[in-house]
Amino acid sequence: MKHLSFLSILFVCLSLLGCGGDHGRDIIATSNQISTDSFVANIHITNGGGETTAVETQLQLSTTSAVIDLKEGDKLYSSTIGPVDSVRISDDLFTNLAQTVNQIKLMTRSFANTSFPTTLLYFENNVLGALYKENSNNTTFTVSLDRPIGKNASNSNVTLPLGFSIITPQSAMRFSRSTDNIVISWNTIDDTAAMKVTASLICADSHTIIIGLDHTLTTDTGSINIPAGTFVSTDDNCKIRILLDRFRSGTIDPQLAVGSQIFSHQKRFVEVLSIP
Repeated sequence: MKHLSFLSILFVCLSLLGCGGDHGRDIIATSNQISTDSFVANIHITNGGGETTAVETQLQLSTTSAVIDLKEGDKLYSSTIGPVDSVRISDDLFTNLAQTVNQIKLMTRSFANTSFPTTLLYFENNVLGALYKENSNNTTFTVSLDRPIGKNASNSNVTLPLGFSIITPQSAMRFSRSTDNIVISWNTIDDTAAMKVTASLICADSHTIIIGLDHTLTTDTGSINIPAGTFVSTDDNCKIRILLDRFRSGTIDPQLAVGSQIFSHQKRFVEVLSIP
């Protein structure tokens, strides 16, 4: 009887996507069994300084944080011309084809592109994504969940902030960790977005990464300073990676679960040499 009870409990646990840890794997839930108001969407649109913009979305179940796998015709689209269900399809087949390819994209799990710096992507796995060309400044992106059964969530949107370039420091410049201040500056200011600045010390000998600066400027001043002595390390051969993230929040479709969010980013990074 005890043996039978144990098997019953085991079956229930597996049915509910696990009783304990996932042993390094993401727990998966299928979308056709989930109502739209239980979808937590975490959406990030990122331009890395080139002509390519990446749209990334991670979908999770609100009750268990399991990753949602889209099934039974459920699809996620990104668009630069508004919600997918509001787009009027032209009678001209060729015009419609060009519109679909360039402006409306089905988001998939295989959207990697070697021309886009992977260090600037927001997620590492279980991501639905799409890549856009020539949409680098002030473009509004809309992410739409389209469902044959159940409610659509067609209008989560955000506009990319103004792009920028890092003026100082320049790549491969050399700084002393103990005596040199590092002035970080950029060439444009966007009063409608915040700027997050992160500086990390990466040392080859010790294989360590130390975050010395992680600061968000709610008012864009165009520059920030890393004081001498911010990083402490006995290694000689190190580099400092400086990442600038100008970001803006957008509007989530009300059909999605509480906790959903959408952000747009203009990200740039530079690496400099660092000696004691």
